[in-house]
Amino acid sequence: MFCEKGVELIKELHLLGDGQLSAFNEDGIRQVLDEMKALYEQNQSDVNEAKSEGKSELIPTIKFRHTCLLRNQRCVAAYLYDRLLRIRALRWEYGSVLPASIRFHMCAEELEWFNQYKKSLAMYMRSLGGEEGLDITQDMKPPKSLYIEVRTCCVSLLVSVASSVGGGVPRQPASFLFILCGCLSFWPLLFCLFRTGSLFEGPWRV
Repeated sequence: MFCEKGVELIKELHLLGDGQLSAFNEDGIRQVLDEMKALYEQNQSDVNEAKSEGKSELIPTIKFRHTCLLRNQRCVAAYLYDRLLRIRALRWEYGSVLPASIRFHMCAEELEWFNQYKKSLAMYMRSLGGEEGLDITQDMKPPKSLYIEVRTCCVSLLVSVASSVGGGVPRQPASFLFILCGCLSFWPLLFCLFRTGSLFEGPWRV
């Protein structure tokens, strides 16, 4: 049956979960392309015959084959495009170096595309946040708010604001804040005092 192999490629994608990548189905792609070549050659022969001998009864068959050609084309394009989307998502999940088990399932062209994509992404991240750049792949989920309610732990703090900023934020001339022990305030999420244990989220609960 026409287009059967193309539909099988799409079914193969539906069986995969998010973040999964199956082995590149080179044999399936080749079978679809061979079928498309055969349909095209048959259509060319019938078109020439219809023109030279005026056989209008061949036109429905020609249109049917052309429809099959377009459907096979869409199936192959959808298969390849979906795999590229999955490969792009893997860069954000695993970083610039993919596990060998995943690279084994990629064809040479997909590996080349992945290398070009990670270079473009790295170049873009270097252009952000000043000289140090900004790694936008670290925090995948946006914060609910730009500010968070915090309370100072145990001791009073003399904080250099410039030294507490992380993630490639441009350095500004240092300004100092004196924070009393137990002080409740709202701070931007970009400050790194949470990691040192000097601040913690939310008011104290008695």
